[in-house]
Amino acid sequence: MSGTIALRLKFVSRALLLVLLTALLSCQLAAQESDRAEAQDPSSISNITLTGGYLNDLSGANESNGYYRLELNGESIKQAGTPFTSQNLSKPLTKPPKNGSAGDSKDFTLRLEDGAVETGGPILEALNIRPFSVKGKFIRELRGALQVNGQIDGDLSIAAGLETAPLHPLSGLLKYRGANGPNWLILGLQEERLEDSSAGITKNRGLATYRSFVGQGYKWVASEKLAELRKKLPDLLVHRAPTFAEAESLSERIVARFGKGALVPDDSDSIIFNLYTGLKYMGTPPPSTEEWQKLLRKAAESFTTPRDQPTYAVWFDATGWYVLNGRTTGEKRFSNALGLTLKYWLNPEEDGSRWLELRYEIGRVRAAPTERKHFLALSYGFKL
Repeated sequence: MSGTIALRLKFVSRALLLVLLTALLSCQLAAQESDRAEAQDPSSISNITLTGGYLNDLSGANESNGYYRLELNGESIKQAGTPFTSQNLSKPLTKPPKNGSAGDSKDFTLRLEDGAVETGGPILEALNIRPFSVKGKFIRELRGALQVNGQIDGDLSIAAGLETAPLHPLSGLLKYRGANGPNWLILGLQEERLEDSSAGITKNRGLATYRSFVGQGYKWVASEKLAELRKKLPDLLVHRAPTFAEAESLSERIVARFGKGALVPDDSDSIIFNLYTGLKYMGTPPPSTEEWQKLLRKAAESFTTPRDQPTYAVWFDATGWYVLNGRTTGEKRFSNALGLTLKYWLNPEEDGSRWLELRYEIGRVRAAPTERKHFLALSYGFKL
C-alpha cells in the first residue's frame, strides 16, 4: 500500500512540475509577444472547466460508472475559429466572421480525466504549442510542441517535436455547403521518452502524430459579456490610436502584414483602419487629436454587437500516433482515438458558463496506449 502511495506521489510531483514549467513558459512567451493586454476579449476561451457525469462502458463490460474531466484551456493560436466562439481572442470583432472554415488548436491544454479506462488511474495530458516562422517556399510556419502524458498508477511519457500549421482539408466542402465550421488537421514528428513499467525500462522513441477537428456551432446569440465590451469600445479605440499619426502607423503595419488591398481583419483595428483610410481617400486634412478622438467615438457608436455564443454545437475530433521505433509491450504500431460530441449551453445569453454534454469516444490515447476507450458519457459542465 505504501509503495502504491509513493508511486502516485512520485508521478504527481513530476507531472505537476513539468506542467507548471510548461505553463510558465507559455505565459512568459505570450506576455512577450502581446502588446494588447488592455484589449483582451472577455469571451476568450482561456478558462478552467470541470465536466462530470455518468459513463456507459461499451467495450464489453457494459457497465456505468462516474466520469469527470478537468481541463485548462489556453487561447487559440492565431486567434482562428474554435467550436465555442466566433470571437477573435485578442481583439473584439466588429461583426461575425465570414464563411471561411478556418480554425486552430489551443496554445496550451491540460486535461485530467477519470472513468474512461479501467486500469492505471486518472489520465493526465498536457500540451504546449509555440509557433515560429521559417523561410521556406511551401512551408512558412512550424510549431514547437511539448507534451506530457501518463496515468496516476501508470507510466509517464515526455515528448518534444515539431508540428505543422493547421491544414484545412474540409474548407472547400464546408464553404460550398454554406457552413462556417472550423476544421483543421495538424501533423507532427516527436521524440518521446517513455517509462515502460511492464518491461522495467525507460526508452526513447520516435513518433509521427496527427490531431484533427471539425465542428459547427448553431443558434448563435449575443452574450452579455459582449454588451459590456461594447460599452468599453470607445475608450479601447482611443487607447489603441489616440492620434491621427498613430492611426497612420497602425494602418501601415496592417498593410505590411496583410498586403495592400487585402481584407482587413474584422476586429477593432478595422474600425481605426477604415476611418483613417477613408479620411485619406477624401483628402481630408489631418484632424487634431481632439477631432480624431471624437471621430473614433462616433465610429464606435455604430458598432453592432455580433452573435458570439452558440446555443449548441457538435464536433468530431481525432488524435493518433504511429510508432517509428520502440513500441511498448502490447502497443500497436498505429493507434488513435475518435470522438463525437454534442454540447448544449444552458445559459448562452449570459456567459455560456454551464452546459450539458453527450460524448462518444473510441480508441487509444497516448496517456494509456494499451487501454482501449469505448464509451458514451452524459455529463454536466461549468467554468471554474
